[in-house]
Amino acid sequence: MINKFLLSILTMFGIGYSKYASGTVASFVTCVIFYSLYSIGYLESRGIYLICVIIIIFFLSILLIDKFSSAFDEKDAKEIVIDEFVGQNIPLFFLLFIPLNTNTYNKDFIILIVLSFVFFRFFDILKPYPINLIDKKMKNTLQAVSKHKYCDVLEGFGDSDITYNLSFNLINSIVKELSSLTTMNTTQGKFLTKLGILERAEILSKKMLFSEKADIYFRIKRLIDKNQMVELFKVMLITTDKNKFKLGF
Repeated sequence: MINKFLLSILTMFGIGYSKYASGTVASFVTCVIFYSLYSIGYLESRGIYLICVIIIIFFLSILLIDKFSSAFDEKDAKEIVIDEFVGQNIPLFFLLFIPLNTNTYNKDFIILIVLSFVFFRFFDILKPYPINLIDKKMKNTLQAVSKHKYCDVLEGFGDSDITYNLSFNLINSIVKELSSLTTMNTTQGKFLTKLGILERAEILSKKMLFSEKADIYFRIKRLIDKNQMVELFKVMLITTDKNKFKLGF
């Protein structure tokens, strides 16, 4: 029962199963819901509640997509339209802060809602640069680790470490488009070694027992040894061309 309800959230309670342009239908329904809340005066003093709901649904949808992606035939299933709901609400939310003529407020507001719908669908369907770059290169890598093993993000919630992988190649590509910035990349092992982790350990362990020293060096080995975690984690520095800071790189 709970799983069915969570699945229905991803499909906006069945809208995602529409035979024709499910994403567009979901965006249109989102606009209708937004205008309905506006017309009854709910958004006049409670607009902040809307953005809170959007943020909660955004993070919830990430978790649900990871958990239920296998329930759909395609990896990027058209039935999943909760992202349209979240995305469409972003431009709609900002409409609440646009000053309009009081005599034609209702008419102008409807026009702005229609424009936000049209432009959102345009960018969502065609995905011009740099949106297309992010869409192609960046994949969802949200993951949870418990007792050194991968586990479901929604299982053992609060007892596992939740993290995600960054696409360093994608970030490098984006930074290259900004002529005033540059990037430097290195592995965790090289970064920590250049920062002096071995020298620091030597200073700290001078007055320690042998067992305590062994424990420190065992932990350091996991961080910097090429057969351990040295290549697993990376470090990136984004800076201006004029900045000469290179500590650790």
